[in-house]
Amino acid sequence: MDNKISQSSEQTTMLYRMPEELRYIIPAKFLFGRQELNKNQRKIVALLLLQIKQWRDELYESDLINGKMSVTDLSPEERKAHYNNFRPDPDTLPKHHLSVRFQQDIIKKMFGGVDYETHRTIGRALNGIMGRVVHEQDHDANGKLVTKMYVIIPKAEISGGVLEILIDRDAAIKLIDHSKGYSDTDLSIWTELDGGYSQKLLEVISKNKRHVNGMTMTMEEFRFTFACDYKTYSRKDVEQAVKSGDMSVKYGDHVLKYNPKKEIYEKVPLYPRIQSLQSRVIEPAFQQLLNESRGHWVATDVPDDPKAKPKGYELIRVKKKVVAIRFCLKYIKNPTRKAIDSKPASDDDASADLLKPMTALMTTLASQILEIHKVKSILEVPQEQVNQWKMAIDTYISTKTMIQSMTNKPQPFFSDEIDAAIVKFRDYFKK
Repeated sequence: MDNKISQSSEQTTMLYRMPEELRYIIPAKFLFGRQELNKNQRKIVALLLLQIKQWRDELYESDLINGKMSVTDLSPEERKAHYNNFRPDPDTLPKHHLSVRFQQDIIKKMFGGVDYETHRTIGRALNGIMGRVVHEQDHDANGKLVTKMYVIIPKAEISGGVLEILIDRDAAIKLIDHSKGYSDTDLSIWTELDGGYSQKLLEVISKNKRHVNGMTMTMEEFRFTFACDYKTYSRKDVEQAVKSGDMSVKYGDHVLKYNPKKEIYEKVPLYPRIQSLQSRVIEPAFQQLLNESRGHWVATDVPDDPKAKPKGYELIRVKKKVVAIRFCLKYIKNPTRKAIDSKPASDDDASADLLKPMTALMTTLASQILEIHKVKSILEVPQEQVNQWKMAIDTYISTKTMIQSMTNKPQPFFSDEIDAAIVKFRDYFKK
């Protein structure tokens, strides 16, 4: 079957191509965080985002006016920014719908099989997404407020292990915006996160890999993004309401409670006390991500208690009131080993055993970084060498953080000379 994109006046049909390593992209605030998707529904959305990104990348390669060929004279960093901000010309977009086909290999990889039960699982997931209406508000050319409503998937069909999905044009444009600028995240991390809050955390940080360390959110923003600000009706609530003859209760709607003093109905807070929010949402989400990411995500905070594990976040207080949360996470693209559990400072033997495989790596990295001191002119350094130094420095710093969380003892590969080389690199090769 031809893999090329074919386009007509009605729709564009594409055959999804399996990447060498299956990866996925999830938007940080898909549907504004209000319409939660279960695990299989998220897999469907992940497939759509993968395809949209792949399609967008193909258009970027072929667009001679606004695509890759138009920025050959820019610096690597400027070209990267141009790529992240690229949006296909409207004339290249389908006029009505976009049809995407996923073959058996991708279905088996994502859902574990192509049998009858897999068909039923995908069918239930599609049914849940197809029943959701997306509400968007925007301003037209005259500044008039416009409300747009559509479903992401108006039609889908799975037969013989092949899944074909029809995507609404407006939804396709929205998914292009979502995929823009996102870094890919290993699918295995996603499949190992069982908690809804840890999955949401991965969504939030996946787009902000380069800037997530130190990123802050007000508690109001955090509660909204993680959909834990107000109580909503569960499926059990809906079932009980239907049995009692009340058809007004809908799954996902906010629970309202009458306030006799104000004479109005108000939304009911889900976790009004910060202690409950921390124990039920924040702590489980960060810990599960750190435990299941296999070293791709590491915590950068330094606990006051040397025996305590880094948490991956800090709560910001103003006059004893928690007003914001600071993310203390760093992404390691190619971790050399699984994430290392922090050990008590007194457990010297265990720490020494964990440090042994890291010594050779850190010694090699230190040697590479020290070569920066030999640079006399920036013009002498090819871009390839700059990239190698940057990778060495990033790995060195992240590994150093892990080592310092394990032991307070000085290490032979830590020195002021290496720190000076890192400072010199940053001064010379500012992005």
